[in-house]
Amino acid sequence: MKKFAARDFEDILQVCSAIHFIVCVVLNLPNQCMIPVIEGLLPPPHNSIVLDLFFELAMWHSYAKLRLHTESTLSFFQTATRTLGATVRYFRRTTCEAYVTSGKTPDANNMLFDQIIRK
Repeated sequence: MKKFAARDFEDILQVCSAIHFIVCVVLNLPNQCMIPVIEGLLPPPHNSIVLDLFFELAMWHSYAKLRLHTESTLSFFQTATRTLGATVRYFRRTTCEAYVTSGKTPDANNMLFDQIIRK
């Protein structure tokens, strides 16, 4: 296994977008898609919210990575940004409120890192 660079992790964790999916199908490329992996992890009301959020993130990411924008792609990008913002706010109001989470302290992270290195 090779050592990964940041761009490799981005490719591994990349979520599906409609554009990405079509290109993969047409060119017969491997499809790196996060949506099937997370589908069904949460109960029904939250599952669809998370899937919508991943799709909106993928669409925004696709427009953000374009190298040359036209008037129409900038318009679509603006719309995708507004939609993503609304989806994130809805996710925060519904799904985030339904689950109690807590962060790890830096000491806990260091202890976990030490345990992994000793193995």
